[in-house]
Amino acid sequence: MFFSIIVAFNNPYALMSNFLENLVPQIKSFKCELILFADGCQDSNTLAYISNTARHFPQIRLICSAEQCGYSIANNLAVKESSGDILVFMNSDVLPMPGSIEHLVEVVSRMPVPCAAQGRLIYPQNMRIQSTGHLFCGCYNSHVYAGKRYNDPLVLKKGVRQALTTAFCAMPRSVFDYYGGFDERYYNAYEGMELTLKITHDGGICLYCPECPAYHITGSTRNMIPFDDEMPGRYFWSTWKGRINADIQDYLEPQITAKMRSHVYLQIECGNVPEWPMILSSLEILTSGKIVARDRFSNKVDLYHNLPFSALEYTGPYLFTVNSMSTLQGNYHWSVVRNNPNDLIIDGHGNVIRLLDLTGADS
Repeated sequence: MFFSIIVAFNNPYALMSNFLENLVPQIKSFKCELILFADGCQDSNTLAYISNTARHFPQIRLICSAEQCGYSIANNLAVKESSGDILVFMNSDVLPMPGSIEHLVEVVSRMPVPCAAQGRLIYPQNMRIQSTGHLFCGCYNSHVYAGKRYNDPLVLKKGVRQALTTAFCAMPRSVFDYYGGFDERYYNAYEGMELTLKITHDGGICLYCPECPAYHITGSTRNMIPFDDEMPGRYFWSTWKGRINADIQDYLEPQITAKMRSHVYLQIECGNVPEWPMILSSLEILTSGKIVARDRFSNKVDLYHNLPFSALEYTGPYLFTVNSMSTLQGNYHWSVVRNNPNDLIIDGHGNVIRLLDLTGADS
C-alpha cells in the first residue's frame, strides 16, 4: 500500500531539523512519499536544509507557496500533488515513535468502511496526553483525556471517537476526496475535527489508536501563523450545533466510583462549561450548592486568591469543575492545609482525579 505523508509548515530551521531527522530514518524503507508544503515560509535556512535533505531522499518533495495559505488550503494543495492511496496528515511539531506511522496506515487500510485513525499524542515536556481524539458537550469541545499520564489505563484503551485531530491522522484518499478535502472557510482551527466529524456523521468510523504514539510539541506550528479561532468557532457551531452527540459523560462515567456517588459535594466552578449541572446529574453526582471562582476564565486558578480561609475548614468534600485539571495544578500548599481526601476534580477533557493526587500533596 503506497501512502503519502502530508505536512504543511512554516517553521524555523531548528524545529524542522528535529522533525525531519526523526521522521526520515523511519520512512526511508517504506513505500511512501513525504510532501512538505512550505506555507509562506521565508526562513532561508529551513528551505535550504529541506532542499538538501530532499536531494538525498527522493521520497521527499518540497512545494513552496510565497503567500501563507493557512492549514486547510495548504493541505488541500499538498494532497493534489500527492499520489498515495492513504493520506497521513502530520503537523511539523509531531515526532512519531518508530512503528507508529506504518501501523496507523495498516489500521486504515484494513477498515471495511469509510474511516480515519489518530495516534496517541503526548506532550514530550511532561509525558502527559495532548490528544486521544475529540469529545463534545453542548457548544464545547476538547481533547479526550488531555493531561492524563501517557500510560494511564484509559489512555491505552483503543476506541471510537466522534472526531479526531489531524495533527497525526491517516485516512483513505477516497474519503478525503469524497468530502472535498478540508473546508477552506476555516483558517488554522476546526478543519481536521470537522472533516473527521463528517465521517462519523455519515456512518463511518473515527478510531483512536493508542498503539501509535507520537510526541506533539503543541503550539510550535500554530505560533508561527496569525491565529484567531473566534470566527472559525462561530462558523463551526452554527453549522454543527444540534447535530453532535454530547459524549463527555461516556469518558467520565468509567472513572466515577460508588464512593464518589455517596458524597454530597459543594461545587467550586473554576471553568466556563455551562453544561456541568446536566453532566453531574447524568453521572449521579450530588451537590449541595455552588461557588463560582473569581478567576474561572483564567488558565490558572490560585485557590488562596479565590476562596476565603473558611473554605479550608469546610468539613464536607469539594467538587472542582474545570475546563482542564491543569488549571488547579499549582495549589499544592492549599491542598496540604485542606487535606481532604474526598475533594474531587472533574474536567472538560473527561478526567476525574482527586485534588490531592493532582497537586502531589498525597504522595
